[in-house]
Amino acid sequence: PVHSLKGASWKLGLRVANLGPDLKYQHISPGDHTGSNSLPGKAVFGGSVFLPFTTDHKILLAGDIGYQFMPTGSVDAGLGVEYTLFNRASVRAGYRYNQSRDTGYATVGCGIRFSGVRLDAAYWIAPSTTPLRNTMCFSLNVYF
Repeated sequence: PVHSLKGASWKLGLRVANLGPDLKYQHISPGDHTGSNSLPGKAVFGGSVFLPFTTDHKILLAGDIGYQFMPTGSVDAGLGVEYTLFNRASVRAGYRYNQSRDTGYATVGCGIRFSGVRLDAAYWIAPSTTPLRNTMCFSLNVYF
């Protein structure tokens, strides 16, 4: 069990966002008109478990489930795992599913950390109907 692993920890979180009145707008062009759109109200519940098997080998498991109130009333969920070696290199994989689009996609990634700098790369493996299919993402983090 998690409680018997020295240094193991877990986290839970809840986020509720974008609740409020409709956004009103006016086009400034020939034939001006006004309109409004609902905010994409959403609640997300998630959690993670950190498992340091040794000082050199660590695993992080995470997941979340969300419900978008407006305008679609849909559910999405995600799961992911990250393995870290020597607090320097990480390998990641995950999967996300969206009910309203009836689609899901996988992600894979890796990262390296050295002297207060972290470089990460990720790749989205998604069906051809998804606009972000075959997307590569890179990030550079500097820690002070």
